[in-house]
Amino acid sequence: MIDSGRWEHVCSLFDELVELNSSEQAARLEALDGSDAELRASLASLLAADSEAEKQLSHIEGAFVLSPDAHDAPAPPRDLFGLTGKTLAHFRILEPLEAGGMGVVYRAEDTRLHRTVALKFPLPGHRFDDSSKKRFLREARSVAALDHPNVCSVYEVGESADGQPFFAMPLYSGETLKARLARDGPLSIGYAVAVATQIADGLGAAHQAGIVHRDVKPGNVMLLTDGTVKLLDFGLAKGGDASLTSSRATLGTVAYMAPEQIRGQPIDGRTDLWALGVVLYETITGHRPFEGDGDVAMAHAIMHREPERPSRLRNEIPAAVEGILFALLRKTPTNRPATAQQVSTELSAVRLGRAPAPARAARQRWAALTGWRRSRASRAIAILLVTLTLSTVALSAMTRLRASKRVSPVVTSSIAVLPFTNLSEDPEQKYFSDGITEELTTHLAKVAQLRVAARRSSSHFKGGHVDLREVGRMLGVSSVLQGTVQKKGTHVRVTAQLTDAASGYHVWAETYDREISDIFLIQDEISRAIVLALRISLYQPVPARVPSTRNSEAHDLYLKGRYSWNQRNEGAMVRATNFFRQAVALDPGYAAAWSGLADVEIAPRPARPYERFARAKVAATKALALDSTLAEAHVSMSWVNMWYDRDWNSAEQHIRRAIELSPGDMWAIGRYSAYLAAVGRLQESLPLAERASALDRLSYVQAAHLGSHYLWLRREREAETQFRKALELSPDLFLAHWGLGRVYLTQGRYREALTELEHKGSDYTGLHRPGLLGYAYGLAGHEAEARRILAELQGKARRGEYVSPVDPAIIHIALGEKERALDWLERVEGDRGARIFFVDPIFDPVRSDPRFEQLVRRLGLNASLAALRVERDVPTRRLE
Repeated sequence: MIDSGRWEHVCSLFDELVELNSSEQAARLEALDGSDAELRASLASLLAADSEAEKQLSHIEGAFVLSPDAHDAPAPPRDLFGLTGKTLAHFRILEPLEAGGMGVVYRAEDTRLHRTVALKFPLPGHRFDDSSKKRFLREARSVAALDHPNVCSVYEVGESADGQPFFAMPLYSGETLKARLARDGPLSIGYAVAVATQIADGLGAAHQAGIVHRDVKPGNVMLLTDGTVKLLDFGLAKGGDASLTSSRATLGTVAYMAPEQIRGQPIDGRTDLWALGVVLYETITGHRPFEGDGDVAMAHAIMHREPERPSRLRNEIPAAVEGILFALLRKTPTNRPATAQQVSTELSAVRLGRAPAPARAARQRWAALTGWRRSRASRAIAILLVTLTLSTVALSAMTRLRASKRVSPVVTSSIAVLPFTNLSEDPEQKYFSDGITEELTTHLAKVAQLRVAARRSSSHFKGGHVDLREVGRMLGVSSVLQGTVQKKGTHVRVTAQLTDAASGYHVWAETYDREISDIFLIQDEISRAIVLALRISLYQPVPARVPSTRNSEAHDLYLKGRYSWNQRNEGAMVRATNFFRQAVALDPGYAAAWSGLADVEIAPRPARPYERFARAKVAATKALALDSTLAEAHVSMSWVNMWYDRDWNSAEQHIRRAIELSPGDMWAIGRYSAYLAAVGRLQESLPLAERASALDRLSYVQAAHLGSHYLWLRREREAETQFRKALELSPDLFLAHWGLGRVYLTQGRYREALTELEHKGSDYTGLHRPGLLGYAYGLAGHEAEARRILAELQGKARRGEYVSPVDPAIIHIALGEKERALDWLERVEGDRGARIFFVDPIFDPVRSDPRFEQLVRRLGLNASLAALRVERDVPTRRLE
């Protein structure tokens, strides 16, 4: 054993020797030969290790120089090529978007197909010879060869007049995983696993095509607003043409490199799986598994250290997830999972609750990964000495590199707009202050870099003194906007104050004394002031608040209509209809008021749905004709396309356009989630529902909708949690009582189920209450009660009153009368406006029937709805 004093003396001499050239080092060592042979041998060994370390680290330094992290490049919106406004081939360049390690991306318009695209060019700083051009174009070929929903697409490849190659890609609406983590911190376990599953699916497609990505990291993972995860930037991808890769090109981002990648050894798909493990670890713990003071120290940690057990950082991490991480982060590639598809399968099993790896087994496996082997104690001491030396040498060698690197963080922020206080003498003016709040919230949601808490969640803090730190904690935001509105005649006074939620310090405040006709201008000024105060780096300017009307009386009626619509009961809907109709009568060109009329008509209500949807279609069409950039009108038209037209493709186009126009609109995201569920794409819809609920934390509607998704996926425990949360927020919400009753039915708790379903509720979603109650009676064995409700529904139908075909159908299902159930279900085809989610377990007893399969196809739905896998049996009576 070397004592500490002796070791310090060795290190001191080594620090002197390492700065000398080889001949000077030899002379100094020779002088020590006679006086201290042991010291000479130690120093010679360390200098040899240093020389080997320099060889191993040289390719790492080269990699950093060739491939800096995407965010080390000049920040947008600098136009590095001066292309804005120019036309290349049939692409008109609109503006620069970002610059990364391999290229510059511009927003452009495809003048042939009339779509917005992203054009990618190599960075101007790159050495641009034939070899580098081939490597850049290889990215296009690599990606174009893949046709997979979790891999970015390439439309075409081109070249500018001066020989600069470029390729066109879709311009995705969303944010990178890196931006999401920087803003919100660790993801929920379920969402993190869902994201990792989609990454694994994308990698699986790439690996099957012989392509290794080599730079999987949060900055190269795009979270689209529709819930899809896209794997981006295949600029470092290596396919079969290895000749295009130089010997020094150990490219990638160090924190996510596998040990073999750092050493410059051969790599394959298992190298990407290591990076996936690092990404999953970071998304669920908020920390990378390997840290270090600089790139080389981090590389050393990856090669020689073991990560902290994830559940020590976050105790709710399931043992099964920890087991998957254990497998992905093995140092030796052959010990990792063989394929990305295997990882995807294991992650999917976790999400569906089918991978209950015992906690003890997971702990033992993690201990095996990170534990100390006593039998190797003597070897460990030797390794410690060498690694200490390597770390010292490496850090010294890379100091100049670290000093030259400056990371410009992407600035993102979050805000809650609390209900503005009505200071008018007339308390009935409350609709006006609430309307201003809602319009400001909607306008700010259009700023892609700003996350805005949903209006429904913010409304919980209406009136009285509020603790802004508590608001920030409950809504998960960093800033809070408060204000007052005082309206008198044609004059309005608006005060606004922006506060940092954590510290309570005022960031910005202003008072506006204007005419009511200037209300839109006031909202513009407040929005821009907030963006400046929060120092948000924008890829595009804050969109101007273009007024849909200049008629202040019509706008006043519109605000009254929205105020009534937000109350969501039958009487309020009637009032909203009247206000919106008066607004369009005063100004027929008022697009927002037409959109309001459409929203009223598509709300679930007792009236005949096909009549209401016909009116909704007229109103939504009018709104879009007047203003095609009105996001809420696209949402309404999407709903019309779904339930009235049964035009599923158009429905998706409109809802995606709405989200593109207003990325932070939780209403649109929730509607898209419902669309995906309706067409049978549950694995895509669930992440959106989870996201909407996470961002709209105090919304009973979002909680209940998420509960419905869990119920459709047969995940009853999670469904029950969400329905209970919704009832805590709104005790009379029938949608939540309905959901809780459904959960109890699957568990055979019939008495409790009936109690929930007999609750009348205050919301108009109780439209299907008779059918659900009859269904529950049938399952519980109360046949007489079930038939009584069935008779009442049939009587209504004979009298010409509207009865949804779903209600009698599900009662017949519960009574075991299969053919009669299908008779009623087939009426859905001619009932334009009837809403039916065939993913619901209610329909499992008839799902395999040929009549059901034919109905699904005639409705233009995904045929997989007829063959939907049922993970567990739902209690039902045996069918006749």
